[in-house]
Amino acid sequence: MQSSNPFNKWKLGFKTLDAAPSNPGGNLTPANHKVTGQDQSHKGSLRIPRGEEVNLPRNLYAPPSSQSVDISVRATIPALTIVPLNVLSYTAPQQTMTKILRYALNTAAPGLTFFIPTVNGFRVYPQHGYPLSDYLIAEPTGPDLGQNSLIPAALSLKPGDVFTWFVQNLDVVPRSVAIRSTGYTMSNQAYEDTRFGG
Repeated sequence: MQSSNPFNKWKLGFKTLDAAPSNPGGNLTPANHKVTGQDQSHKGSLRIPRGEEVNLPRNLYAPPSSQSVDISVRATIPALTIVPLNVLSYTAPQQTMTKILRYALNTAAPGLTFFIPTVNGFRVYPQHGYPLSDYLIAEPTGPDLGQNSLIPAALSLKPGDVFTWFVQNLDVVPRSVAIRSTGYTMSNQAYEDTRFGG
């Protein structure tokens, strides 16, 4: 006859030990379970291993020993600024390796304000922008400079390199723009000693 306790049906076929002070919770342990020498060695092999450090690719994530870089600016560009105006500049610290991983741009006049990123005076991100217009960067990456507006843009800077954003405004009225670049910097030695990826 089946017990009136509905949970007992899950115990059918098992011999159980009664709970006792010397064996708390023993009623959950099958009585016919015996640990042999072979089982003991197997039991030892099932120990949870200690955690190991996970190294993520440094072109996507900042390493644990790095310092974050997050530079931004909001500026008003005068009307008919034909000569590109320097609105944001960052010099990579000495004795470090610096990675810029993402950037965000915002403008109220797409197609009339143009963003030109350079390192030491040379254009970088040469294939970002509109291909049919010499890769001019003229569109915002989002409605603001938040995390969701950042786009991937890996860039390596040597010590002393100057990373600069220039802006042109071809509109007949002043226009507001905003720029943000994020990444990390770490000492040369730490950079060389840290292994990333597979």
